[in-house]
Amino acid sequence: MDLFTKADENQLANLSEKYTAYLLECKATGMQYIQPGRFVLPDQNMQGAPVLQFFPLLNLMETDWGKLEKADKNSTYKMLEKRYYHYQQKIVKPFYDHYFSRFDRQVILADCLTPLNHGYHEFMEMKIGLQQLFKHFFISNSAYISLPEILTQLINALLIFGYFSFCIVSITISLRSGIFSFAMINL
Repeated sequence: MDLFTKADENQLANLSEKYTAYLLECKATGMQYIQPGRFVLPDQNMQGAPVLQFFPLLNLMETDWGKLEKADKNSTYKMLEKRYYHYQQKIVKPFYDHYFSRFDRQVILADCLTPLNHGYHEFMEMKIGLQQLFKHFFISNSAYISLPEILTQLINALLIFGYFSFCIVSITISLRSGIFSFAMINL
């Protein structure tokens, strides 16, 4: 695809549909760190909306990005850039504002058992996803506070323990350092 040519709405819709199908396939195989997550959430109102018709541009060099910034305003690149910016401003930012700005505490429940059932790699992927999630929370006057920050005043670590017919699992999360440790004992 030539990112400098005039944007073709049908081509962008088709490629976005393929990217979404790929993300759904990744989710079905147990992958946890899927971005943007909105693409795999069932929302009939958003399905096929242009705001969700973008995809990552991989394998571009630094010099390519510089050239793309100078592309025509009607180019494929500029259309993708505009849609991604619109997605950030009209979908992501309002979500955070609506759900998180009024709270001074957050509790995040994470399904750790599903990734564990899929395997070690899927669990480690969930770990990366949680670490990325925690980066979006911070302390400021606007009352955004992270779960680790609140809990570190009271507790040093969380221990999650699970017993399965085939193994015993222990997950320790250090709230001060953000380090996860994982242990599995096969029975």
